Amino acid sequence: EEYIGTESEALELTLKKYVSVHNLIEELNNIDESLVAYYSHNEVPFSKGDAFDLNDIQNQKLYKKIAARIYKTRNSLVHYKSNEIRINERGIYQPFKNNQELLKEIPLMRCIAELIIIKTAKDI
Repeated sequence: EEYIGTESEALELTLKKYVSVHNLIEELNNIDESLVAYYSHNEVPFSKGDAFDLNDIQNQKLYKKIAARIYKTRNSLVHYKSNEIRINERGIYQPFKNNQELLKEIPLMRCIAELIIIKTAKDI
């Protein structure tokens, strides 16, 4: 069955299917115990990606918020050479200026990617 929707919605569905919030918290804490709190109190400055609280597991929109943050961050990197209207509207990553902020987003994307790979991998 083919899914037709936005990329952010597809990412949300993938997260729901393959990523346990408990496992994500555990993996993030293995990297840096301050990351979970960082994501709940800070938006992504260069992409306007929203903050989300991983400890709020009952929140029906948690996966949607995680997906939106990743999607907005991805778009700000991919569309980095876009016009000024896009910069003001959505935010664009600026090398060197936003380097430290991007470093905080990499563990989130890495942990999610690894959890998805582990859940979907087949033995060879």
